Amino acid sequence: MKSVHMLRLIVLIVVMALLVMAVPVTAQTRSIELDPEEGTVGSTVTVVGEGFNKSTESTDRYIIIYFSSQKASTIDVIDAKVTIYEVVRDGIWLNFDGEFNEAFTVPAELNDGDDTADVVSGTYYAYVCYYTLTPPYNVVKTIRAVAEFTVIGGDITIDPEEGPVGSEVEITGEDFMADEGITVFYDDNEIEIESGDDETDSAGEFVSTILIPESIAGTHTIKVTVGGSEAEAEFTVETEIVLDPTSGEAGAEVIVNGAGFGRRSDVVVYFDAEGVVTDTTSSDGSFDATFTVPELDKGIYDVEAEDDDGNLDTAKFTITVPEPTQPTPTPTPSPSATAINVSAASGKVGSDLIITGAGFAASGMVTIEFGDEILDTVVADASGIFVAVLKVPSAKAGEHAISISDGTNTDEVTFTVEAVPPPIPKPLLPEMGVKAET
Repeated sequence: MKSVHMLRLIVLIVVMALLVMAVPVTAQTRSIELDPEEGTVGSTVTVVGEGFNKSTESTDRYIIIYFSSQKASTIDVIDAKVTIYEVVRDGIWLNFDGEFNEAFTVPAELNDGDDTADVVSGTYYAYVCYYTLTPPYNVVKTIRAVAEFTVIGGDITIDPEEGPVGSEVEITGEDFMADEGITVFYDDNEIEIESGDDETDSAGEFVSTILIPESIAGTHTIKVTVGGSEAEAEFTVETEIVLDPTSGEAGAEVIVNGAGFGRRSDVVVYFDAEGVVTDTTSSDGSFDATFTVPELDKGIYDVEAEDDDGNLDTAKFTITVPEPTQPTPTPTPSPSATAINVSAASGKVGSDLIITGAGFAASGMVTIEFGDEILDTVVADASGIFVAVLKVPSAKAGEHAISISDGTNTDEVTFTVEAVPPPIPKPLLPEMGVKAET
């Protein structure tokens, strides 16, 4: 009987022990809060934690913070469940209340794990793990606390928001990482920055200009990436045609360049509502065609191009007429060649001088000058010939110009005036038969 009682007591003790083991011990609640809960790459985030293991006078407790794009929960393991991450804070001391207050910078890349990734806009996670209590203080990679963080990209605006192919578009960006390179994409194809900034300033802002590449009519995406952040805006391509030349006569050839039409679409070009040429656009919605200006009156006409998708643009062409032919003016006859002849090339003052000339104006007045002195004026005959008989005027010995002119024709010869020798002096001896006085 006594043994039965003892057996019951042992069973009761075992049951009570099992019950004690089955009752869960209330775990200390660990939590972290992020401030702010969203931000850009490069922004600073404060982490406040509580409910962690407490440091004591004899034992220090430490934690590590991971930043990851992969979602996990407590008791999941870093490098097992989470392979893409960046260590943003390491060796954080837990105070005697099991709390901490630290800050980290949102990274541009996650490259501390087995896999790597750029940080872009989206949802990310901060994970906290303990260190071991004793050296060498390795990380116990079981996740003990989780907080969610939203990475926001920068913001861009474009001006204008619509226009034809080749339009200059100004992109203004803000809230990006500071001092980072800028890459611009148009429908996922990288394009050049024509002017302006190619990297952000110290405030994460920029102003850059691009040219809209050949593309079909409609909405297209302009995307800017800075570091791991990106932002998008929409641009609407409008249809456009350009004529070369924009004016000419009927029958002239004109080149029409079109852009911003449909992809591989048939296009009809109309001149004054009459079709003049048909072409097919490229995969980018562009075409080049040539047409002949129809026989129409002088004036300004509409040239239209429309594709199968209804994309349409209009340009103006001016038909001109040729200027009336002006009669060729009768050329003024060149003066005929003149010729003069002087009876002697030299002579004394007062000697006779005969001058003849030809090639002068018919029946014209002919003036004869000796130096600056007019010697005579005669009339040429119907053939432009004249004869003049003159005397050599009083002039210094030497060369003198004889100039002959009818007002249109002029000719000139040189005449030499000869020097007159002095008279022979009379003898100073007495005349014959005269006696000298004594």
